[in-house]
Amino acid sequence: MKAKILALIAFALMIPALAHAEPYPRLTGELSYATTESLGTAVTDNIASSGNVYHLSCYNNNAAARFIQLYNSTDVNDATKLRLSVLVPATNMVMIGPNELGGTGMYFPSGITWGFSTAANSFTGGAAADATVFVSYNKRYTP
Repeated sequence: MKAKILALIAFALMIPALAHAEPYPRLTGELSYATTESLGTAVTDNIASSGNVYHLSCYNNNAAARFIQLYNSTDVNDATKLRLSVLVPATNMVMIGPNELGGTGMYFPSGITWGFSTAANSFTGGAAADATVFVSYNKRYTP
């Protein structure tokens, strides 16, 4: 598992353009990284702030396909806030970057939340230890 996480981090760090992008709206500080292991029924992760997501990598440990979801919210229980749902094949990895999220990242004005689901268009939590998720983001600039 640690080798997978290190591979995800190494991939994200190989993209220097992401660290120097000037997204709109203007953001503060350096790019931040969050790694979440063992997403499951009650476990999601979030950044309780608006911001941009630049890169998302997800490894599915399960023998069945799952969906990695990004929400414009601090909660996954509001399907109206679902911004992105991507199929992750069984025991495979997906990487979502600037081609899918835009060169300046995907903006989330209400907050950034991700979850690993068995359903495409709503959050139905997978089993514990289903996924390893790596997210590159930056919080929105606030003067």
